[in-house]
Amino acid sequence: MPRAPVYSPTTQGVAPIEARFRAPSGPTGGEMVARALDGVGQALQRHAEVKNALAIEQDKADAGTNAVAFQDAAGQILAKAKASRGFDAGAAYKSAEEELLKAREQMLGQSRSPRARELLKSRTDGFLATYRAELAQHEITQTREAAEESYISQATKAREEAARQWLSIDAVNAQIELGRGAIRDKERLLGRDEASISEAEHEYESSVHRGIVEERNAQGDVDGALDYGRANLGKMTLADKTAVSATLRGAIETRQAAGDADWAISQGGPVPAAKPGAKYSAPVQNGRVTSTYGVDRGKGRSHNGVDFAAPEGSAVTPMGDGVVVAVGSDARSGNFVIVDHGNGLTTSYAHLGTHSVQRGDRVTSGTKLGPVGMTGHTTGPHVHVVARQNGKPVDPLQFIGQNAPSSQAAGEWDKRSAYAAIDNNPDWSFERKQRAKEWVDREFSRKDSIDAREEREADEQAKKVVLGLGDNFKSLDQIPKAVRDRMSIDATASFSDMAKANAAPKPVAANGAEFLRLQRLAIEAPEQFAGLDLTRSASRLTPGELARLDADQAKIQRGGNEVSIRSAIAGHINTFATPDMHLTGDKNKEDFIETFGLMQANILQATGGKRMPTDKELEDAFSLATRTVVAKRPGLLWGTNEKSIPAHDLTVSDIPQATLGQIDAALRRNGLPVTDANRIVLYVEGVSGR
Repeated sequence: MPRAPVYSPTTQGVAPIEARFRAPSGPTGGEMVARALDGVGQALQRHAEVKNALAIEQDKADAGTNAVAFQDAAGQILAKAKASRGFDAGAAYKSAEEELLKAREQMLGQSRSPRARELLKSRTDGFLATYRAELAQHEITQTREAAEESYISQATKAREEAARQWLSIDAVNAQIELGRGAIRDKERLLGRDEASISEAEHEYESSVHRGIVEERNAQGDVDGALDYGRANLGKMTLADKTAVSATLRGAIETRQAAGDADWAISQGGPVPAAKPGAKYSAPVQNGRVTSTYGVDRGKGRSHNGVDFAAPEGSAVTPMGDGVVVAVGSDARSGNFVIVDHGNGLTTSYAHLGTHSVQRGDRVTSGTKLGPVGMTGHTTGPHVHVVARQNGKPVDPLQFIGQNAPSSQAAGEWDKRSAYAAIDNNPDWSFERKQRAKEWVDREFSRKDSIDAREEREADEQAKKVVLGLGDNFKSLDQIPKAVRDRMSIDATASFSDMAKANAAPKPVAANGAEFLRLQRLAIEAPEQFAGLDLTRSASRLTPGELARLDADQAKIQRGGNEVSIRSAIAGHINTFATPDMHLTGDKNKEDFIETFGLMQANILQATGGKRMPTDKELEDAFSLATRTVVAKRPGLLWGTNEKSIPAHDLTVSDIPQATLGQIDAALRRNGLPVTDANRIVLYVEGVSGR
């Protein structure tokens, strides 16, 4: 039964009946279900679309990742292929292409879906096209470079073969054709036009001819270079002609200079050799020396020659044989003549009355140069003689009585005459004259060098003979003729004087001034002593002294510490010697030398000569050499007297015989030489309690 509505003031009012039975204004239940189902379908569709979109993105990402991996693999493959060179690039191209395809297939096989595979394939197709283009370009470049290198090598080899077979014209031409063909192929490979190709072929042929000329010249075949160059000069480019001319110019000018010098030297002629045994002589007979060399002339000037006074008209003759190199007159010297004697010595004769010779004349010591006169600046009749050694003034008097140049001087040529002949040739350019003079200088220098070396060798050989003979050397004939003929003038004169001294009844006194001078020099200036020619002093030394000095010189020349040790000892003596010791100064040469000898022996015993002495060792050696010892000396009438003397004054005769025997045995046991200095050192040490 229907319930009756109950009214309440808090509830809504009762609607009218017609309002309650109106049709509903919203969707019906079915519509709402339908709508719900439709929404679900739309949601599902949107989900499917999103899912599909996500799948596409995943495929793209997969394709991109695999594409990057493919590019990485491709980079390595391409790098390997591009490392290939020359004709190997073709094989590398094929191999790289196969590896690229294989790498792509591997990447395609890893794709997550067919769509990803297609995306990857599409993308890598473009990569492959680019990679193939790179490989193709590399192959083309390398093949072209290899071909170019091959053509260049062929042309180079042809050039080398042409130079090797240069004596055969046919062989050279055949090699040139081979080379031209290679050059032609190379130029065509590079895309050159025909004009450029023709020019390149000509340049190649020119280079072959130039190379042959330069090779012959480098091998010293100047004649071959000149002949080939002249024959093929027209086939060369201007640049190669210039280069070849420069190459050959030196050889041509050298030959020209040598020929010019030979001609110029022949115009002067050789300086005649002096007669065997000839000596320099005074320029006037019975002349009187009125002014000597080096005399002070005032105002800082010294006399550069020697004046020989003689009656006017007396004959003036050269001091020795030679060639007249100048004849002239001037206000100061008046009439003068200059003579070249060879070996760098010239003499001039001034104030002559007239000239009796001409330039170029060969003269002997008996040839009249002119009469004594009073021409030029002079206060009386005399001849002013100036001697020059290698252009420097020297005292003419030192030559008078000395041996004149030996037969070796026959080969000396007059350089001044050669120069004059060159200067007087009007057809020669200045440069040609200079080259000729330089060659003349070279010829004189070469000959002087050879002569000097031969003289040194001969002097050394002669010295050995003289030292071996000792006091029995009494004639130059005892020196083999082959050696004697090559000896220097100074050695010949010195050994001659020595032979005469040995042959004379009075021998050279021992410990003479010359021996002491040389010993002092060996101590205080060892390097200067090492360069001395001892043969010049041979006549003033005993054979034993000469042998001793020669041994000292050889020891210094060997080098090592010898010079330094000598200087240290000499310096110590000069520094610490007191006036009462009488060791320094020119009057005490012998005591200085004896002190040095004892110090040297003592230091050599301590150091073995292998090192410099210490200050203490120098001090001890000086103390030993200067200490006072007692020696028994013969009495004035009979017996012996004891005398206190410095150790350096001791002699071996002051040592008792029994003690001397013990000292000698001790020296031998210790490997030391048995010398007087070593004996005295041990004796002084013994008596001093050391």
